[in-house]
Amino acid sequence: MTPTHFKIFACLSENPESTATQVVALLGLPNRTVQRNLQEMLDLKIIHISAYHKQHPGRGRVARAYSVGNKPPARRPQTSAADQLAARLERQRNKRRLQAIKERAKGSPFGVLVAQLTLEKRV
Repeated sequence: MTPTHFKIFACLSENPESTATQVVALLGLPNRTVQRNLQEMLDLKIIHISAYHKQHPGRGRVARAYSVGNKPPARRPQTSAADQLAARLERQRNKRRLQAIKERAKGSPFGVLVAQLTLEKRV
């Protein structure tokens, strides 16, 4: 085990069911380093996937939660038809919004500014 493995192991011991993003925030290591080391630790059976947390409800995206121990991985939740439909509708809505913003910004010397102000009003 490398020193980084020990750091991640200690972090997961204190904070079970932590996602990779949470480990990055707690340890201050680069995201890619944490991802690579978590995969190595999974291969060595030092840690396991204990759960899946929804990142964006309605989009069907989930983040792995890791815990210490050699246990079987948790089952990944299936995305429902409603989640898939919601994600598709959101992508279509965002595409229409972007097209409308581009149309308003055409020919304007402040096109980027117009686009930013339009987005801020919607959020």
